[in-house]
Amino acid sequence: MSDDLGSIPQEIDADAVCAACGTVNREGVFICRTCGNNLRDQRALRMVAEQEMDRKGESLDRRRFFLGALTALGILIILWAALNVNQITDWLIAIQTPSLGAVNALWQDTALNALATELEGRNDSAEDREKAIAEPAAGDAIEGVYVLAREGLSGKRSLGVALVRSEDGRLLFVAKLDGGAEVRGYADNRGNQIVAEADSTGAQYQGDAFSVFGVAVAKEDGSFECAGQTEIDNEMYAAYAYRMAK
Repeated sequence: MSDDLGSIPQEIDADAVCAACGTVNREGVFICRTCGNNLRDQRALRMVAEQEMDRKGESLDRRRFFLGALTALGILIILWAALNVNQITDWLIAIQTPSLGAVNALWQDTALNALATELEGRNDSAEDREKAIAEPAAGDAIEGVYVLAREGLSGKRSLGVALVRSEDGRLLFVAKLDGGAEVRGYADNRGNQIVAEADSTGAQYQGDAFSVFGVAVAKEDGSFECAGQTEIDNEMYAAYAYRMAK
């Protein structure tokens, strides 16, 4: 599975709480599951701001006052958390883990099943895929068929194909990877980014389904740079999507 999706085994240094929408994201997540905010960039900006504030600073007495107040508040929070650890754990799991039923429902969705059937009916050759990677088809519309690829030692190699359609203001997509995995769901077009959230996107591999989430950023040549994560690990997955000629 990791090889199919282009796993990048690295630690992700990112904020857990999204400053844009207030969502508490799981440790290791670099894209907010609710609004698509880049939590890694957010942390970098926050660190710069904090350093600047420290340089400008306030008086030593005020710092001591705030330090004492924060210490007392921290002790109270720790005591409260210790007394309510089970409730806090249940709450965090509940808000961050979409139900398995919601994920499985994606494989019973009539529109997504029709999209999958259409994608399975295509007979694109290896040469067709290579051509799309080398020269992506032009077009302003997001809808269409895409070759998914990852960077290898000898250049970009094909991972699979994806089909994207627009319906009622949202994007429907199904991706079939050469290793047997399938990713499908609904996404939102937010300017130059397409955001797929965990409660409306899933992957299925060897009969097991689980939620996934991520973003696709439009490039100047009409392709998309995609990155995302699954709810079952902290790995970051990356791929490129190149539009194929009709």
